Order: sequence, then structure tokens, then C-alpha cells
Amino acid sequence: MIYVIANNKGGVGKSLTATIVASILAESNQNFKMIEIDDHNQSLQFKNSEILNENNMQTVKLDAKDEQIEKIFFEIMSDPELDYIIDIGGSHNTDSVLSILKEVEFEKKFIIPVGRVKKYIKNADDTAGLIDDCENTFFLLNQYSKIENLQDDFIYFFGNTDFGIKTVSEYFDEGKYLAVPFSNAFQFAEDEEQTIYDLSQIAKKLDPTQARKIFFEQAAGDQKEYLNLMSIYQQSKIALSVFEEIKQNFSKIIG
Repeated sequence: MIYVIANNKGGVGKSLTATIVASILAESNQNFKMIEIDDHNQSLQFKNSEILNENNMQTVKLDAKDEQIEKIFFEIMSDPELDYIIDIGGSHNTDSVLSILKEVEFEKKFIIPVGRVKKYIKNADDTAGLIDDCENTFFLLNQYSKIENLQDDFIYFFGNTDFGIKTVSEYFDEGKYLAVPFSNAFQFAEDEEQTIYDLSQIAKKLDPTQARKIFFEQAAGDQKEYLNLMSIYQQSKIALSVFEEIKQNFSKIIG
């Protein structure tokens, strides 16, 4: 499976989406590789992550060279046992990359992150037009407040007859969407140079009683260090809750 993360607009959560897909695959014990396409060669950093490292992450600087795009194609075709996550980040060659990836014969899912703002949703529509594969395209509604508020949060995605608002894209009628909640857990994880999956594992493996005992021993009499470890544990509890919610939201493409 190839998961292609794309949107012509920056700042809508492409890299976040890629790490979420990686996290869900990791929990499923699926081998994968993430390829980040970035003209500025700014590689993602997860120094303390157990699931993302130099062995399964690669940053490609296109520089408008078709040869680099063909190298991506070659690599994907060379190892059919892996799942691939293609994060089309700060590239000005989105259309070229998508054209090549559409020719790859392996099964693909295209994920287009979408913000709440109308103009960003229009960008998602433009990207869907480039992909032109409704059956395998999913829109990721990024940073909803509560799942029950999803249609209000993304009113220009769903449309709203009460306010006379129509969805801005014919592609959205397919109803294929994913969703990620707003949560400080993502920043907590970034502060620790981890994915949300990495951070969630502390709370998944330890109940509060076990955590206090283990962290007390690790602190070795240092109260400040003990409190710091317990703070991270509280962050991990939030990360675990959010990650479980995300997995449910993504179940339609990653079972």
C-alpha cells in the first residue's frame, strides 16, 4: 500500500498526517518507509522515536528534476514488501509527483489534509482534481473541536442548508473523509521529539501506580525529576486517548 499525502497549500497538516499514518502502521507491526518530498530539504526530526528513524525515513529534494521523481518510483518498485508513506511537502512539483505515483501499480490511498478555512478547502479541491481518483481519495479534516461538532467545524466542506452554504467541491460528495482532533498532545510529542504514538506508549504500558513506583526509582531521590516524569506520564495519558480516537477515525483506510 502507498499512502500519498498531498495538498497544494502549505500549513494544512501534511507532515502531521504522515506521522499519524506511520504511527497506526507501527502499532499494526507493519513495515513501512516514509519519503518526505521537500524542496528545502528540511527533514523531519524524531530523535527519540522508536518508530521513525534514519532507516525508514528519507527526505528527497526535487529541485524540479524529473530524475529525482523517477528515483522515488524506482525505490517503491524495488521493495514491494513495504508500505510507503509519501509526504509531498514543500514541493512545487506536486503535479509531477502525483503523475508518477498514479502510474505505480501498487494499491494507493491519497490523503488530502484540509483546514477549516474556505480558501484552504478550495486548495484541497484543486489537489483532488490533480489526483482525479475519487475512489481512493480521502480528505483529512484537521483539528476538529469535538467529533460531534465536525460538520459545524468544517461547514464549507460539508455545506449547510440552514445557512445557504454549499460544499465548495464536487469531490466532497463522495463522503470519504478522515478526521484528526485538535489536541495539545501533538505539541507534547513534538517537544519530546517523538510521534504521538511514541508518547502514548508510556500510559499504555503503565497504570498510575506502576508509573509512580518506576518514576520514583528512576528519580533516585530527585523530586524535580520525579515530578517531570509524572508530568510526561500525564501528557502520555492524553496522547493515548487521542491516538485511540484517531485510529477509529482512520479505520476506513487502515484496518
